[in-house]
Amino acid sequence: MTRIQPLSWLILLAMLLLAAIVGAQLAPDKDVSRGIPNPKTLSLTRPTGAAYHPIHESVVVVGRHGEIGEFDREGRRRQLFSPQSPRTDLDLQGVTVDPLTGWLYVVDGSSYLIYEIDMDREPAEVRRTFELDAADVPVLRGRTGRTGGFTGICFLPPQGRERGGRFILTHQGEPAGLVEIELPLREPAPANAAEHVPVRFVNWYDLFTDDLSDLTYDRETRTLLVLRGRLQELLWVSLDGRDLGRLRLPRAGMNGLALQPSRELFITLAEGGMQSLSPDQWRDTLPSSARILSTPPRARGTAPPEPYHRAVQRLVNDEFFPHWNERSDWRRYLPNGWILFGFGAQFLFFMRFAVQWYVSEKQKRVTVPVVFWYISIAGSLSILIYALRDFRAKDSVFVAGQLLACAIYVRNLMLIYRRRGVARFRAEPDIIGHGASGRTTSE
Repeated sequence: MTRIQPLSWLILLAMLLLAAIVGAQLAPDKDVSRGIPNPKTLSLTRPTGAAYHPIHESVVVVGRHGEIGEFDREGRRRQLFSPQSPRTDLDLQGVTVDPLTGWLYVVDGSSYLIYEIDMDREPAEVRRTFELDAADVPVLRGRTGRTGGFTGICFLPPQGRERGGRFILTHQGEPAGLVEIELPLREPAPANAAEHVPVRFVNWYDLFTDDLSDLTYDRETRTLLVLRGRLQELLWVSLDGRDLGRLRLPRAGMNGLALQPSRELFITLAEGGMQSLSPDQWRDTLPSSARILSTPPRARGTAPPEPYHRAVQRLVNDEFFPHWNERSDWRRYLPNGWILFGFGAQFLFFMRFAVQWYVSEKQKRVTVPVVFWYISIAGSLSILIYALRDFRAKDSVFVAGQLLACAIYVRNLMLIYRRRGVARFRAEPDIIGHGASGRTTSE
């Protein structure tokens, strides 16, 4: 019985190993350092929200009862703005900055109010007060009693020609989620700053989790970084509300979040300190595949109008070229090795039909050559490796299908070689018999 030549298997395994090594080298790095330094003290009473101020090149931190402080990246205070008369009824929770005007937008956790503050005046001046009507939010409509308030806010870069400014807010309480709103920006201040300007509700995103402390927008990955203070987690969320990944933080009580141009995270602590996390410490590597392959959120109630993500341009450069936005030299054109491997696996699987068609045309009849099954096994194993690289529950369909297919392909090869062995075994006695009879006759 003829045995299967191992040379083909060795070549196949060498090709798969080489492709895996190349893909691992070209794919985005996921190594993370989990070392977290000791926190530093902030000279601000009960700090809550934080935001980076691009004009002043500082971090703005709000205190719960109306204080606004400016700090450098090390937590050293530059200046402090205090209200003319301290208000104990305030519960300031989050802050963000309009990068064009430098005005602050601060949310009040005790109500659905947002304050527009010009901090370049002395003292800082509240220009306008915005109010969101809970009846405009479908998930809050008809609820009795207090349903919670805002705990964080971030400014979204403009897309297209919208007249107002888009903001995302974290809503704490029941239910907890993200609220997208639109505010009329850069308009003259009214005579009475306490007059409430209505807010236009745009969308609601349910993350199916609670304890949402603060959030910030990451321009490089076009995602939201959402902080869960008590539960010690950092969430990556897409602009359409998808949960893209989570990182466990070693410290509880984080309640303010600011992303600096150096990619360092400035986090305020409830007890009055701050924590600075370097890019390696907070896992500044979000796989772009997660932003595309993540499962969409479940719908709640009626579909909200005009979600922000419809206006966001969905670019794929960071999918095929993971270093496109990270480098300026020739390395930015290096493709994602795993995507190339996936295309190669699919092409290899397709080539089995090309080979079968070529042999059939050559013999003028439908023929399935033995090499058809070898190519099938190689293609299935390649697709299986690609599916297992970033495995998710829904990928189990492809994994199970390829495993079953490989088993059938191997079984077909076993039957083919068994049949050949049986045929050769049956032919050998005839040859011996003819030879023996010939010798007898001659004798």
